[in-house]
Amino acid sequence: MQRLEAGFALFVTLLGAVFGVIIAAIALSVTTDNLMRNFGLGNIPWLNEVAEYLLYTGTFLAAPWALRMGAHVRVDILVSNLPRAAALRLEVLLDVLGLTIAGLLCYYGIEAVHDAWVADAKQYKMLTVSEWLLLVPFALASLLIAIEFVFRIMRARRIVPLEESVLEKSGF
Repeated sequence: MQRLEAGFALFVTLLGAVFGVIIAAIALSVTTDNLMRNFGLGNIPWLNEVAEYLLYTGTFLAAPWALRMGAHVRVDILVSNLPRAAALRLEVLLDVLGLTIAGLLCYYGIEAVHDAWVADAKQYKMLTVSEWLLLVPFALASLLIAIEFVFRIMRARRIVPLEESVLEKSGF
C-alpha cells in the first residue's frame, strides 16, 4: 500500500509541476502576444481562450497536489489549540468529511461529463470545444482529491495509535 501511495504522490506532484509549466507558458505566450501587438505584427486571437481553459484545467488538476502538500486554504485555529491526539482525531473526521464531499463532487462531475457527451454540448467562442472536455478535469480532480483523502486517513490511522501510546506512557 505504501508503494501505491508513493506512486500516487509522484503522480500528483507531476500534475503540480505540469501546472507550473502551464503557468509559465501562459505568461510567455501573453507577453509574446503583447509584444506582437505593440510592434504591429498582429496577434494571437485564440490565446486568451486557450489560457482560460488551461488555467481552469490546471487549477483543478493541481488541487490534489495542493491538498497533499497542505498548500490549500485552511483555518486551523481549533486544530492547533487542541491536544495532539484530539487534533489528530479531528483531522481524521475532517478528512472523512472531505472524502465524502470529494466523492459526491466526483459522482456529479462524472454525471455532468456523461450528460454533456450524450447531448453533444459545445462551447462556442473563438474556438468550438466539446463541453465534456471542459468537465473532465473537474471529475478527475474530484476523484484524485478523494484518493488523497483516503491516503490522509490511512496516514492518520498509523499516527493516532502512536500518539495514544505516548500519552499513556506519560500518564494521560
